[in-house]
Amino acid sequence: MTAPRPRRVFVYRDRRLLEALVEVVHNALRRWPIGHASIWEDALRNPAWRDVSPDRADYFLVPVTFSCADTVVWRGRFPTLTHERGRRHFLAFDAAIRAALQMLPHFRRHSRRHLCLQLGDLNEDFPAFEGLVLFKHAACRSSKALALPYWVRPELWRAAVRAGPIERCSLDLCFRGDAALVPLRRRLEAAIDSARKAGLRCSFMHRPNGAPDGREVAAYARELATTRFVLCPRGVASNSIRFFESLLFGRIPVLVSDDAKLPLEGLIRFEDFVVRVPEKDITRAHQYILEFLRGRSISEASRLAQAAFLDYLSSETAFVQRSLDSRRFVRP
Repeated sequence: MTAPRPRRVFVYRDRRLLEALVEVVHNALRRWPIGHASIWEDALRNPAWRDVSPDRADYFLVPVTFSCADTVVWRGRFPTLTHERGRRHFLAFDAAIRAALQMLPHFRRHSRRHLCLQLGDLNEDFPAFEGLVLFKHAACRSSKALALPYWVRPELWRAAVRAGPIERCSLDLCFRGDAALVPLRRRLEAAIDSARKAGLRCSFMHRPNGAPDGREVAAYARELATTRFVLCPRGVASNSIRFFESLLFGRIPVLVSDDAKLPLEGLIRFEDFVVRVPEKDITRAHQYILEFLRGRSISEASRLAQAAFLDYLSSETAFVQRSLDSRRFVRP
């Protein structure tokens, strides 16, 4: 049986068109500083997509990333956009995206084969993307979007190369980050305390949300290099960037999220190297860790975690191509 051919992707490369598209979004949002659009340069440089013509294309890639923030408020356990101000922001950004997509010359005829990227922590899909092939960071299980990995900063890549094997780690469990960002995270300290009482060597550092400086990133990298398990609670989004940073280091992420959709779940056996903890059981995360260790080689789980990241999730354009190749496709 022959393998299916790689999906052919046409990329909109006209720089003037792309800049005009981005400008449409920015102009529409001047009153609502909550959205952003920028050109995805990696997609323009990808040699595999360079010479595909529109008439031979399976998909049409819009090399612009749409990101959204500051529209979310918390009511209870989940983020909501039902409050008046947030909903106005959301609809303004959605209208801007819709207007931008209409500028694309092949959109009206092939809208369902257009690929778009929605970045940021907003769990809700924009209606403008309905019927399109959407990749997004904050993909929930109920969403039709394809889950997109968070990209890991270069400083951590360099540190991961120097990290030793997981068997030499001096810590069992760590968390470093904003422990007050969302209601779930306010129980993190109790989770760490319970793990310590169970005999696990733990580290906990609350850092208020904000861009970390170089020293903070270096300290975080050292912690990843010396810890076997990393607590990865959901934030505003359904997933956590720590999840992907842990995999890069060959550490075992402890994902605390009820609704996270993971990238390429049909291809990657995440259960072999990921501990999933229901949100209601966050203070009993140590019990899930101990159960994970029963009858399992921690060194093999570490190898599988890092291999999954490097083989499937480390390159943006390669990830999109692999996702399309594994996706059921019916040419109209």
